[in-house]
Amino acid sequence: MKFYEIDSDFKNESYYLLLEWAKVEASSFSLIWRKGFSFAATAQEVEKRLRPYLIKEELTNEWPGTKICAPPEETIRFYRITNDTIKVLRTVTSVYDWLAPDYPEDLAFYNKECCPLFGSVAHEHLSFLFGNDSIVATAKKKIPEIAIYLS
Repeated sequence: MKFYEIDSDFKNESYYLLLEWAKVEASSFSLIWRKGFSFAATAQEVEKRLRPYLIKEELTNEWPGTKICAPPEETIRFYRITNDTIKVLRTVTSVYDWLAPDYPEDLAFYNKECCPLFGSVAHEHLSFLFGNDSIVATAKKKIPEIAIYLS
C-alpha cells in the first residue's frame, strides 16, 4: 500500500466532493473522541445523529496519521457510510473542522476490508490517501482541485 500526501485545503466544494468520492470508494469512516475534552453542543449533536450508524468503538492510541506514545485511551468510533451519515459530515465545511471541542477529530475513510483510504490530522491541516494508483486516479477525477504527492 502506498502513502500519498495531499496538498489541498479541503473546504467548501472540494470537501463536499471528497464526501461524494467517499460514498463510492469507502464503506465506513471514523472519528476520534479525545479523552479530557468537554465537547461542545455541536459535537454532542453529531454523536446523537451518528449513533444509529455506529459499527464499533474502541480505545486506541493510533489511527490513520496519528500514533500517540501512551496507553490506548482515545475513543475511535467507526460508522457506516450512508446518505444520512454523509449529511452529518456535511454539517461542517472543511475536513479540518473536525477538531475538538467543537467536533470529534481526524476524519478517516475505509474500504470494505477496513483498510484506510483517506486520513486527516485536523489540528495540523494534514490529509493523505492510502492505496494504489487507482485510488489516486479516482480521487483526482472526482476532486479536480486535489494535489496528491507520493511520499
